[in-house]
Amino acid sequence: MIIKKLVDELNNGEVIFPTTINLALKIKKEVEDDDAGVAEVAKSVQKEPVLTAKTLRLANSTAYNQSGKEIVDISMAISKIGLDAVKMLVMTLIVRQMTGSKLPEFIKTMAAETWKRAAESAANAYLLAKQEKSNPNVAMSATLIKYLPEFYMLSRLGIDIDEKQINAERLAKLIEEHSHIVAGPLMKSLKTPSEIVSAVLDENEGVLARIIKNARNHEECTR
Repeated sequence: MIIKKLVDELNNGEVIFPTTINLALKIKKEVEDDDAGVAEVAKSVQKEPVLTAKTLRLANSTAYNQSGKEIVDISMAISKIGLDAVKMLVMTLIVRQMTGSKLPEFIKTMAAETWKRAAESAANAYLLAKQEKSNPNVAMSATLIKYLPEFYMLSRLGIDIDEKQINAERLAKLIEEHSHIVAGPLMKSLKTPSEIVSAVLDENEGVLARIIKNARNHEECTR
């Protein structure tokens, strides 16, 4: 089964994640602005869920964080690894996207629609976190990461599926039914901070999990 193949890849540490290259190029331009500080770069990085996840993963690696205390704030993560490391992550993302951009048109459309939903939910999460007196950067990053399984499945299934056997409606149903299976192994492979993993998987009833859920519900109600 193709879902088992994806999960097996992730469990083996194989993350193949082409997304929207135009967005990555825009982020590259913003990050390379000499006048941009950490706050501005953080806003740019948070436009892209994969880049957000990889920035947090690098900041929590033993090379940058020997204290063992997890970093979940994207601004803190950028301060920890430095702007040059962020630029390298962006360039790596662009290269990966270039090699994985040959997707069927209907999947590109679905991906664009998912980007829109993710961005709206993240913006909602930012505002809700402020109301809850919680960290808005963490809430925004976690909400974006909540959509990672959808993006991943779109990109991988877009490579493997036969267009004659599946359409947008069937693919959307497949993702809805199985994205939760992919979520855990995907975040583990990306070494996502445990606080975010627990909230995204709705394993607790904490403030962050509630913010993510409410942000997504608000986005769905406004569609």
